[in-house]
Amino acid sequence: MADYYTLGAQLPTLKQGDYRAHQLTSREFVELLMEQGSKSDRKQVGLLLLREDNTLLLQILRGEEVVVPQHKMYVLGEDKLRFLVEATKQRLEAERNAVTEYQELEYPRLPKYVYPQYMEEFVVRYLTEQHDGVAQPFFYADLLLMSYAKHVQREGNSFLRRWFKLEQDIAATLTAVTADKFKLDRKLYILGDSPLYKLLQAGDWNEISYIPEGELVGAMRRIAEEDNLAVREQKIDDYKWRLLDEEIFTDIFSINAMLVYLLKLQILERWEKLDKVQGEQQFREIVSSLNRDFKQEMDDFKKSLKSHAKAKRVRQNSGEDSK
Repeated sequence: MADYYTLGAQLPTLKQGDYRAHQLTSREFVELLMEQGSKSDRKQVGLLLLREDNTLLLQILRGEEVVVPQHKMYVLGEDKLRFLVEATKQRLEAERNAVTEYQELEYPRLPKYVYPQYMEEFVVRYLTEQHDGVAQPFFYADLLLMSYAKHVQREGNSFLRRWFKLEQDIAATLTAVTADKFKLDRKLYILGDSPLYKLLQAGDWNEISYIPEGELVGAMRRIAEEDNLAVREQKIDDYKWRLLDEEIFTDIFSINAMLVYLLKLQILERWEKLDKVQGEQQFREIVSSLNRDFKQEMDDFKKSLKSHAKAKRVRQNSGEDSK
């Protein structure tokens, strides 16, 4: 693990809430970091960047229009992810059409050591369940996040393991709050079996206040009371920023400090306003985007509820027929 005294001393200061154009993009910073970092440190940066590949992968699987911002940096990128999806599609189709288990199948092979195992497994599951018409109660984005977080817990350093656990806990808490708001079954949408997740699934908010994650959960519940989605997202990012500051209070030149700087850059770039007029327009676009995402999630919730209700009726009717 290297120390980054020269790079750290030269980095421009990032201020919370300052979304004006800044001197350094996350892409430029990653390029500098990759040039100077050790092999193990470059691995940590790559683990963090995989979240962008995850977003891209979901867009490709859903058949959505893929827009790759110039300032973002990926580990794999669009072309490699499209090959992963297409090669997996052809393999699954070949396996379904095979006459015998000993038949030699023709399909593109994935190169070794390129794709993380969690990503390959997720694509197989997604394509298989879509082909078979399996209606899952959860969001595939949540399943991918959980698989990715497990990958980070295995491969990441102590800081990344803590940070991704925190992000998972935030997401699970907000999911529980949303489920309560719309009177949905929390157990269907909160994936995981940690003590916190079990309490969230049970809706035992009082007991949660006594566990280590209680403070975070309380903060997220207060933030979730905000009706304006853009303001709510802003408050979540502000909360994360404060935690990032605490992480490097006495540690400003290590790889962890560099990872914190990258995370802060990503937060700023998400909300960046170039000037007042463009900023107002971008703010409206952000609000519109958040509302679209929220509406899509609610549509997914409704579809999954209908699917479960139909399956329950079928089981009940089958039970009556057997009598």
